[in-house]
Amino acid sequence: MKRKILFAISILIFTYQTAFAINYPCVGYCYGNFVNLVDNPDINNSNVIGSINEGEMLIILDEAETDFGKFYKIENPFNEGTAWIHGNEIELEYEHFSKSKNYGFVIQVFQNFGLYPDKTKSIFGEPFRDLQDEIIDEKTFEYPDFRIIFVNDFLSRIEITGNKFNFGGVQVGNSIKQLYDVFGEPTKILGNLFNYKITERDSFDFYINGKGIITKMIYQLGD
Repeated sequence: MKRKILFAISILIFTYQTAFAINYPCVGYCYGNFVNLVDNPDINNSNVIGSINEGEMLIILDEAETDFGKFYKIENPFNEGTAWIHGNEIELEYEHFSKSKNYGFVIQVFQNFGLYPDKTKSIFGEPFRDLQDEIIDEKTFEYPDFRIIFVNDFLSRIEITGNKFNFGGVQVGNSIKQLYDVFGEPTKILGNLFNYKITERDSFDFYINGKGIITKMIYQLGD
C-alpha cells in the first residue's frame, strides 16, 4: 500500500515537471504491470531477467537511446548487478528531490542496503534473525550493526548501531561536529535526537549521548 501511495504522489508531482538535466543515480517509478527487466537494451539480443509492477521504486543509473527507444539502466531490484527497463515504463522522480540538500545520501542508502528484501539478502546474505509480522505485512532483518524493516516488501526503516556503515560518511562513534559538518543544521532537535528531514518522504535521525557522540542512526521512509 505504501508503494501505491508514493506512486500516486509522484504522478501528481510529475504533472508539473519540466525538462531538466538528469543527475544519475536517481529514483524512478514503474507505471506498468509485469514490466520486463532485461540484461541489455538491445531487444534482439536481450534476455528477460525479471519483472516489476506499477508503483515499484527503482534506482536509475544511466540511460541509453536505442533503435527501440530509450532504456534506463537500473540497479537490479532483487539480485546483485544491474538490469535495463524500457523508458516508456518509467517516470523519474521530480527535480525537487534531486536538488534537495543531502538527497544524494538517501540514494546512497538505497544502493547500499536495497529497497526490497531479496536485494538486501543478495547484498548481505541471510540475516541472523528474520522476524515476520504477517498481520501488518512487516519483515525485520537483523544483521550485525544494523536492522532493516520492510513493510509490504518495501524498505521502511534502517537502524544502525555499529560503526561499519554510514550515512553520507557520518557513522556511529563520530562526534556531533562531524554531523554538523556534513548535514548542517538539523530540522529539529528533540532531547538527544537530531532529526534531518531530507524530503517530504525521507528523513535521518541521529542519537547523541552526553559526550556529543553519535550512538545510533536511523533512516526512515515516510512518517
